[in-house]
Amino acid sequence: GVMIRETLTPDSKHAMSAMTPGNGFAMQWREQTNDWTSNKDTAGTTPGWVKLERSGNIVNSYFSTDGQQWNLLQSATISFTDTVYVGLAHTSHIDSTLNDAEFDNIVINSIPLSTTSVENMGYSPLRLYPNPGNTMLHIALQENDGLLQVAFYNIEGRLIQERSTRLKNKQASLDVRGLNPGTYFIKIRGRGTYASTWICK
Repeated sequence: GVMIRETLTPDSKHAMSAMTPGNGFAMQWREQTNDWTSNKDTAGTTPGWVKLERSGNIVNSYFSTDGQQWNLLQSATISFTDTVYVGLAHTSHIDSTLNDAEFDNIVINSIPLSTTSVENMGYSPLRLYPNPGNTMLHIALQENDGLLQVAFYNIEGRLIQERSTRLKNKQASLDVRGLNPGTYFIKIRGRGTYASTWICK
């Protein structure tokens, strides 16, 4: 599923919209830190689409069977701080058991994130490499050549730096030796807007 959390501690306020094998589409949320969680679910099977929208203290959970028509599952009032964490949630619910899940069509604030699974690697419009890397960041973008604006956000969503570079023959490069090690959310604006994650080691 997709999740909004106030902090990364286990008892944080949060809201999650999920697709589950046992309960179908579900919303889970915690209105107060270190309190009980609430849950509402409805029938559904994979493949499925889920969405969270936050407006002030109101969080709405939606589900879809086709990614086009959205149905409101539940609304919750949660007094989050202005800055929150957003991401993908996945668990087997069994401490000793790992399991796999496949995520695609990931969009944050109307920006689609590229994915790097074996099946779609050749078709993603954006590729960042090497990933992880520590000296040069190379950008491969299936777009006409031109100027790119590249923004680096840290894991907390804070803008670290914004640079410009020129796309030539669908390739561009940036010297990243000044960046601290960590995971970055990269937002690229050219003729379109693209985003992905990159690790500086």
